[in-house]
Amino acid sequence: MIFSLLYIFLPLYRIVSGTTVIRINTQQGTILSPNFPDPSPSRQRFLYYIIQVPGALRFNFSINFFCTEENKDFLFYGNGTNPSLQAFPATLGVEFLNGCFNETMTDELPMELILEGDSAWFRFDTDRNIPSPGFNITYTIVGNPPIITCPEPVFIESLENDIGNNAVWPNPTCTGIDRPDPSTLQIECTPELGVFFLGLGPNTATCTCTDNLGASDSCDFEVTITPFPVNAQPVINCPDDVTVASLPGDVGNTASWSPPICTDVDQTPGSLQVSSVRNPVISFRWD
Repeated sequence: MIFSLLYIFLPLYRIVSGTTVIRINTQQGTILSPNFPDPSPSRQRFLYYIIQVPGALRFNFSINFFCTEENKDFLFYGNGTNPSLQAFPATLGVEFLNGCFNETMTDELPMELILEGDSAWFRFDTDRNIPSPGFNITYTIVGNPPIITCPEPVFIESLENDIGNNAVWPNPTCTGIDRPDPSTLQIECTPELGVFFLGLGPNTATCTCTDNLGASDSCDFEVTITPFPVNAQPVINCPDDVTVASLPGDVGNTASWSPPICTDVDQTPGSLQVSSVRNPVISFRWD
């Protein structure tokens, strides 16, 4: 049994009255000859399978079984949705098999066939003589992958004794070019959100967005565990002692002094509050 590729020149066939057209718009599927796995009917003419999936970049076909009468029955194929524009086969090879092949003969089948674009067609013709089982062809499509955007680097304070902490971060965003419906997109991150990072320092998280066709996009970002904050005591520096002479009669006097200076290694100056039992300007009475 020998696989052959036949180039012949046939007149331009058009989809005319009486033509059978099977339209398919699923992202993956199976194309079967009539009555498969039983023999196809004789004089089967102009049976078209037209597949169109918006957003597809190409079709990956797998020919799992093919058995037609040699030089009599043909399965034409091409790009697009209008076979009437295709000459048979001025620019296209007509595939046929000399004998029957199946999945158990792995040295021959399945055979891969790739057609570019978001649409493809097949046409099956048989003559009036010997019937044959026909064909079983499965396909999947390949489309534009989604686009994922990871969050900015994340910094998380460790628990006490710098043992580490659980990681949290904003959700990545994922946009589908061909499939904008969010329900067709799935985001997974490694490690998962909420995982415990042990110790201090940077850690890499990888997130992947996958659409329902299997196309995906990934991105990385860093999650850094910082040291546990130490709440050190603030330091206050009082002014030097102040001496003020009393008014006549030793009745006392008004005293003033510079405000104390307060610092804290864990706080900004604006967050510190200095209080005193006496105001910086106050009258003292001599008793």
